[in-house]
Amino acid sequence: MLKFEHSNGIRRLSRVFFTLFVCLWALLAIALSGHCFRRTYIGNNATNKLSAKTLKMLSTLKFPLEIYVIMENVESDGTDLVRKDVSKLLGEYADCARGASVKVEFVDLASVKSRNLVESAMFLPAKAILLKYANGRKFIAIEELYDVRNGEVVGFRGERVLTDAIGDLVTEKKKTIYFLTGHGECDVTDVSVSYGLSTLANILRGKNYDVKILDLNRSFGVPDDVDLVALWGPKVALLPAEVLALKKFLDERGGKIMVGLGGANDAVLTEFFADHGIYANLRDKISPLIDSARILHDLVINKYAQHKITRELINFKVPVVCGETYEVREADWTVEDDQFAVTDLLQVDVASEVAGSGSQFIIAALSEKRMSIAVDILAGKLLVFGCSDFAINSRINILGNRMLFCGAVDYMCGVDDSLDIDSFPIPKYRLTLTERQYFLITVLSCAVCCGFVAIGVVVYLLRRK
Repeated sequence: MLKFEHSNGIRRLSRVFFTLFVCLWALLAIALSGHCFRRTYIGNNATNKLSAKTLKMLSTLKFPLEIYVIMENVESDGTDLVRKDVSKLLGEYADCARGASVKVEFVDLASVKSRNLVESAMFLPAKAILLKYANGRKFIAIEELYDVRNGEVVGFRGERVLTDAIGDLVTEKKKTIYFLTGHGECDVTDVSVSYGLSTLANILRGKNYDVKILDLNRSFGVPDDVDLVALWGPKVALLPAEVLALKKFLDERGGKIMVGLGGANDAVLTEFFADHGIYANLRDKISPLIDSARILHDLVINKYAQHKITRELINFKVPVVCGETYEVREADWTVEDDQFAVTDLLQVDVASEVAGSGSQFIIAALSEKRMSIAVDILAGKLLVFGCSDFAINSRINILGNRMLFCGAVDYMCGVDDSLDIDSFPIPKYRLTLTERQYFLITVLSCAVCCGFVAIGVVVYLLRRK
């Protein structure tokens, strides 16, 4: 009898020691996991898994990276699903940053301004992601995170867009845009509603572009640090020497020039366009028909050619709004000449007092010099819009206008999905639940579990009897 009780005591003591041993091993594993990080993804698609390029980018961070998601309270219009997609993605960035500090915070637009997270003049959309790294700032509009086809969201490309933005901040890579001045052009420092481009300049700075002003009368040609020259809304004709400087920049240096026509009927500039395969009719303006109330309405453009510049406009099915415009299209002589590749980009259907009812006009064209295989020729790009007022302060906040201008700048500067990171498809039907529904499901799950435990206890007691 004594021997039996002694053996039971040893068994109880061994169980206690075994339990303590397992607990110590568990604590040791938890402590080691904090220093030896390794993430394992379960499943076939692993939609939240970051690519090797992103992990390499995160490993190069030398300063803390602050990511602020500017989004108002969750609404019933799909914002909650967007919030979940963004939260999952940024959670992966924060977890995989390893030694680098990545801070993620959801804020509203008022909080961003009150906390002085950005300069007061910097433009920020109502829903965007703001990145802060060292002295750099960059924002990403929420619309850029999704692949849209014919107005329907089909994919999530958040990692590609976010990693590309972080790469720009880490490498301090900035593209420089010079806006010409001296001919009554729209001014990037002007805050007026009808002719200023201050909002546009803030948008470009928020996208990590450096915006400068260039007066060709006071400079010796186009500077060397330029990536794009913009001539936007000139009211006075350019001097022949200025047009010659632009021609040399385009042809001899393979430069990029973007033009938004204004009120100047410039014959020298028209000839410059024609030499590069673009016909511009600066004599006749295209304007919508005045209605019975004698109100001149805006032109609404919703027909685009398939091109990288207009890709987002086509996918999101958004229009571009402008005022009076000129006809700008491919010149007739380019049909028999393959020196330039000219693409007609925008078409407007308008009932004009001049041209009659139901007329169609091309109002934007892109000319690109073809690369020669036998001779090393720098390829220049010339993009001409028939109007310039779609980018002024009163219209640039329109989604289509902003997409058109930013898409054109990105294409001209060679910023177009530089990272080859795949986007993940989004299911057509996704379940979304409110906080109350989550609470009810949690209570129901706990009740079911407790019910099974109670049934098990009852069965156990009945069997003992």
